[in-house]
Amino acid sequence: MHRLAQLDHRYVWHPFTQMRDWLRQEPIVIVAGRGAVLQDVHGREYLDANASIWTNLHGHNHPRINAAIRAQLRRLAHCSALGLANEPASLLAAQLVALANPGRRAKGAGRSPKFEVRSSKFEKVFFSDDGSTAVEVALKLAYEYARRTGLAAKPRFLSLAGAYHGDTVGAVSLGHIDLFHRAYRGLLFPSDQVMAPYCYRCPYNRAPPERQDAREYRRCRWECVDQVARRLERQRRRGTPYAAFVFEPLMQGAAGMIPQPAGWLARVAELARHEGTLLVADEVRPPGDERAAPASSQPKASNLTSVRRQGTNWRLSAAAATSPPAVFRRVPGEYAEFKTFFHGHSYTANPL
Repeated sequence: MHRLAQLDHRYVWHPFTQMRDWLRQEPIVIVAGRGAVLQDVHGREYLDANASIWTNLHGHNHPRINAAIRAQLRRLAHCSALGLANEPASLLAAQLVALANPGRRAKGAGRSPKFEVRSSKFEKVFFSDDGSTAVEVALKLAYEYARRTGLAAKPRFLSLAGAYHGDTVGAVSLGHIDLFHRAYRGLLFPSDQVMAPYCYRCPYNRAPPERQDAREYRRCRWECVDQVARRLERQRRRGTPYAAFVFEPLMQGAAGMIPQPAGWLARVAELARHEGTLLVADEVRPPGDERAAPASSQPKASNLTSVRRQGTNWRLSAAAATSPPAVFRRVPGEYAEFKTFFHGHSYTANPL
């Protein structure tokens, strides 16, 4: 067994891994990568078919990305965002806000300080470390917004059956995959779930024995949308509308790569908006999903009242949550009011 494999066996605890099985054989130890190809300590090559869990979509050792990282490293590796601002974070925030507002364009390009977005549905970016912590940001913002607007003293959240939103405590609480949920049930807060739009295994498709995609031979009556409508209405009648409806837009990943039918997202977004419920779009799929989806499946900008979580798909760990003006306006206050958003990370807005 290679020396590095021996060190791994002795000292490393791997995530989501049954370590007893792991220790029974020599692990693949990766030492190099170029493009989509990885190389191990024995010189064998492998295709990185999931882009290192969707974090390296442009490939290993991409010359432009490497050059940008080296250039920034020569200027500034890190400074805290708690009390300080920095150039890359400011420029990136302007571009993210522009991208998050369909039809809006930011003025300027590159490192120009002239980025400007007007009449935004999203206007602020809170930088985070990874997908799970970005969900925590969105969760806490929606929680605080519900409390400060008087929507609910004890805000509740709604998410889809089979949902997976990360491994931090709040993100796990929003998830509904029992394998993950059960292990930490004693730590979690309760959240509600509603059926996901799963056309291929639609429970309203009763035709045996094929159980094919119901859309191929049965006229869909949008029962999945009705389920969301009833759940939202039931919670409102209790006097406390949901603080937020949390979902992965267009494709549920860990639930089994479940594509949402065209039109579903626009319909449920409108229902949530009508009930005064924020939307949290957990967007960590590779770029292009929204562009490839039919326009009818996407909520119109006028319907989006959401906190929007985005993964970066870059080399380095980073993520961002964008929020609409109504949410941000409830957070600032006088110093003595202690209305600060009490949340942050050591590497928030990391320049590198």
